[in-house]
Order: sequence, then structure tokens, then C-alpha cells
Amino acid sequence: MQDTVAGLIQREKQLERYSRIEADLPSSPACPAKSIAGIGWLFDLLPQASRSRPVDPSGVVELHRCLAVLDSSPES
Repeated sequence: MQDTVAGLIQREKQLERYSRIEADLPSSPACPAKSIAGIGWLFDLLPQASRSRPVDPSGVVELHRCLAVLDSSPES
């Protein structure tokens, strides 16, 4: 239980930090071409071994499962 509370407190601090950083960002999103170029640049930074191994979507599948539970909660 203490681990859960500590985790929630840590997450709250992280979200507060993100909000402060986000407030300093430009309000308009980058154009799609710049976004795609940025993704390509990040991909190029990965080591070759990471780029050539098969993608494991299990983490994404688990996240979607968890979000589906939240989405199915009754609305107030």
C-alpha cells in the first residue's frame, strides 16, 4: 500500500513538472513534415540491433487492455 501511495505521489510530481514544461512550449503543434522528420531522426539514433529486432507490441496491448477497463466504467 505504501508503494502505491509513494508511486502516486511521484506520478503527481512528474505531472506537475510536465505541466510546467508544457506551459513553456509553443501553443501550435509542429507541422506534420517536421514531426515525421523528427521520428526518423530519433529512429536513426537507435543502435542497429534495436532497429533490426522484431517489434514486441505486448506492452501496447496491455496498455490498451487497461484503458479499456477505464473506458468501460459507468459515466456520472
